[in-house]
Amino acid sequence: MENTEVSVDFRPGIEGFEFADLFKPERLKDLAEIFDQELVEANPELFSRWEAYRRDPSSIHTPVEISALLVGVSSHVSRFLARLFRIEKEVEDLAARTMEQDPIFRFKVDFVRRRVLPTLKKVSSPVILPELERSIQTLRAAVSA
Repeated sequence: MENTEVSVDFRPGIEGFEFADLFKPERLKDLAEIFDQELVEANPELFSRWEAYRRDPSSIHTPVEISALLVGVSSHVSRFLARLFRIEKEVEDLAARTMEQDPIFRFKVDFVRRRVLPTLKKVSSPVILPELERSIQTLRAAVSA
């Protein structure tokens, strides 16, 4: 069985915080304020949109706008958490390993865009859906028998 206990000797990477603080709501509020301040300094416009959304989620109207906001803030959250838990090196190593696979991802995207999508556009769905559904049910029954 894997040991999942965290040593109380762990020192968070944010100045002035101790491990026990991670279990105290008032200290978590302090951490959130530090994050907010760092986001304001790094990207005031993003923070402004984030703060408006937190105060009134209906202030953003489309799923695309919400996704863009969450993706924008998530990179800051990721860096903050990596620093808090002192895992910057591990995060950096993981990013490097992921980037090493970029040619594979690029090939997949290009292959799908150039070969698969044009072919799919030529394929039409069957007009006789009820007949196709009966055929599928017959095949399923034959396989399970």
